[in-house]
Amino acid sequence: MSTDGKVIFAFIQEIRKFCRQISELLGTADKLVGEEGWECCIGNRCSAHHKYSLIDPHGWFLGEAFRFYQHQEAPHLLAFIALMLDDHNQKHYFLNEPLIAAGWFDYGKENQVVWKKEYWYSRFHGYMENRKDDGTIHVVDPQKYWSKEENEKYDYKFRTAHTFAVPLVLVTDTDTLKSKITDPLIRELNKSIK
Repeated sequence: MSTDGKVIFAFIQEIRKFCRQISELLGTADKLVGEEGWECCIGNRCSAHHKYSLIDPHGWFLGEAFRFYQHQEAPHLLAFIALMLDDHNQKHYFLNEPLIAAGWFDYGKENQVVWKKEYWYSRFHGYMENRKDDGTIHVVDPQKYWSKEENEKYDYKFRTAHTFAVPLVLVTDTDTLKSKITDPLIRELNKSIK
């Protein structure tokens, strides 16, 4: 095998190793939020939007990996944890580096979640105006802040979206996943349940 061939082979093996690490990270997140009653509502699914077309190679590799959660005592909330690994494929947002994001969608206490598996909600942090990727919580009410045309196009059923994110490289073990993502997420979700 040529040197170039060995480099390509090693690169592919690193991608597979990275995917295993993503799986472990999201599985650990499932366990941590599960201990607080938040159950994953999408089975084993952790990605979407893949393309298999020769004319769209950007979509061959995942740009995000995600998990969505619901709690039986909070039927009005849809929570998520997501790895945002690349810029948006249509350039709706740009990243300086991969992020781990979390957040929730509040449909109003008198309502239940109306979610049609809009997996792109996992990328919502990227769409936040003037976003910071330092753990700052961002909130948007689409009816107030976004145009009527955009609201009609996407038919948002939630009242508010809340997101926060930190650079993925900062989450190096279960303790940092807990302190930077799952604990703040659960703390904020508990405020929305009461």
